[in-house]
Amino acid sequence: MSYMEDFQKVLTEINLFVQDLTAVEQEKFEAATANNILIIEDCIKKEQALLLRSRGLEQKREHLLKAMGAEKMTLRQLMDSVSSMEKSQLAPLCHALDESLAKYQEVYHNAKLSIEANLHRVNTALESMTGKPLDSTVAYSDHGKKITNTKGFTSRRV
Repeated sequence: MSYMEDFQKVLTEINLFVQDLTAVEQEKFEAATANNILIIEDCIKKEQALLLRSRGLEQKREHLLKAMGAEKMTLRQLMDSVSSMEKSQLAPLCHALDESLAKYQEVYHNAKLSIEANLHRVNTALESMTGKPLDSTVAYSDHGKKITNTKGFTSRRV
């Protein structure tokens, strides 16, 4: 099997990964819309597992690009440097990946807006109950202990 065939398989795997990530993000959006924090937490766990999968795919991709002598090339640059036959094989995969990424970005944006709107409603309710603005640098542990200077609950790095 050639490096190009292996690379095509990796692109297919990456596309399937993005579709799986989109499905989790859609589930999170629906849970946020329904105010179901338990499902959102479950989605975050699924995202963490997907993050591990993405690292493996990235390592495969980097290894193949290095073997092909295209280590520093973007996918578009690689498309410009391959033969017309290879380009015709890669083009549908690249198009499908572009579509999957666009769908993911749309669903991610919707989920983020929904979660932010819910957090704003919670903060507004808490402020009205306490009569003073909330301190955004304070959070609480599972046991009710005050934690200061938190960075955030999850990482969105992929």
